[in-house]
Amino acid sequence: MLVTLSASMLSGCMDDTYDYSQGGNGGGGGGGTPTPGAIYTIYGYQGSDGLYPLKVIDDTDNVYTIENGIAQGTNIEVSPVSAIRADSAEGSLLVKITGGSPATIIAESDTAYDLSKAANEADEENSGGTLQFYLKPKTQTATDKKVFLTLPKSDGTATEVDITGTYNAFVNAPDADSFAAGQNVKIPVSCFTDLGIDFSQNTLPFSLTSESDVEFELNHIRLREKTSTEKYVLPCSMDSELLSEPASLLYRRIKNPDTESSQKYLEEGISNFVSAWGLASLGYPSEGGIIANYNNVAGNQSANGGITFKAKGTDLKPVKDISRYLANGVVSFDLQVLSYASHPDQTLLVKMETPQGFNSSTSVTLAQGLGYPDQVTVQIPIQDLFLEASDSSNRIDAAALQNVEKLFAINPTPVDDKTDLEGMKFKVDNIQLIMDPTP
Repeated sequence: MLVTLSASMLSGCMDDTYDYSQGGNGGGGGGGTPTPGAIYTIYGYQGSDGLYPLKVIDDTDNVYTIENGIAQGTNIEVSPVSAIRADSAEGSLLVKITGGSPATIIAESDTAYDLSKAANEADEENSGGTLQFYLKPKTQTATDKKVFLTLPKSDGTATEVDITGTYNAFVNAPDADSFAAGQNVKIPVSCFTDLGIDFSQNTLPFSLTSESDVEFELNHIRLREKTSTEKYVLPCSMDSELLSEPASLLYRRIKNPDTESSQKYLEEGISNFVSAWGLASLGYPSEGGIIANYNNVAGNQSANGGITFKAKGTDLKPVKDISRYLANGVVSFDLQVLSYASHPDQTLLVKMETPQGFNSSTSVTLAQGLGYPDQVTVQIPIQDLFLEASDSSNRIDAAALQNVEKLFAINPTPVDDKTDLEGMKFKVDNIQLIMDPTP
């Protein structure tokens, strides 16, 4: 049985009075040369002209200014989204890059402006500034191609901040806020200043390049001071292994087909390092798979307990980037509960875990009594694990999605009386990530 779970180009700068506690969104105002303040709007969510005209650079290095939301190069085309979709946020731009060659969209002015207030460095009292913009990707990148931000340095070289994983994570994601299409990307300005970018006399504060054919909406580009410690701010770089196969096996334990081998069972998959924590202990059934047992728990001071699966081996990076699975993908696994014992809810939790410094995924609670007594195949949408939804917003934690260490973790929902777990036992096997599961 298969079970699927769902769970504005406003010129200038102003003192900011918007409540940014949850997301760091908002706009600028005023006019003329910027004065010290909290936010510099480069391209506003209402699409008004700002200090830095937006332009495109095509694959022949020709530069075209975006006028009235429109520009056309040999392999890059920009159009106003409002002309395509009536309910779109005013000022959103639809960018199409074709032809298999790189193209770029930039914000550039002939006049140098001082953006150092919004691009502040972190100190003992304040967090650093961030570059923020709304991005709504329609298509994923080619597997071996990048999307990146780049800014020029005075010596003629340039910095590069790779956002490919974040771009791919946001494909098919819901809009984070009601006033702007897409998810809000936040990059610390230190990613640029640490590499020599000077924001005190700046003519080009934004440049986004794609090496492959993509289609996305872009909106509300701004620099914002004292925001680098907000939620959802991306690190400057990530040292993780990209998982991009249509299906990635995480764990399977089977009988060894080589009957003459001394190794009677094989543990296959990326996450073949299995560990128990808290009250749980591991069992290895003859038919394959792995069991979590809860025995002799009375008086035990350990946590409730469960089992986790992570990568192991010198040739494997333990941290994985699963951003390409967010759009339509699921984590799929076989589950059989041999006993729920006296657990009052008869439910299990599934999540993914990240290293210290990143948020782990949301825990998904499985249906009551699921998997007892007969085995079922469970599929949980990756989006249910990494979408943080509230009444006012829907945000994807792209940094966590690109830094998953324990690709599968399962445990009973916590209980106050741990003796309720005495005798509980469940088995899992065939854990995998599937990019486009068959309905």
